[in-house]
Amino acid sequence: MKANAATASGASPGHPHDIDCEGMLLYATVDDNDFHHQFLMDPHHMSVATVNLARNWEEIEARLLEVVG
Repeated sequence: MKANAATASGASPGHPHDIDCEGMLLYATVDDNDFHHQFLMDPHHMSVATVNLARNWEEIEARLLEVVG
């Protein structure tokens, strides 16, 4: 994530949207311990989250919408 953010906000970003990009690592899990940590890697917002794939599809959809929210 750090290398990607550094590349995106380097001296000459490849695209104007690179300046305001955000990043997420999303991990699949099958336990009930959902995790969602958000942090700032100036100037980019980053997050790490899990989604429990053992749940029914409505709960999985709700979780995905929650973490990208």
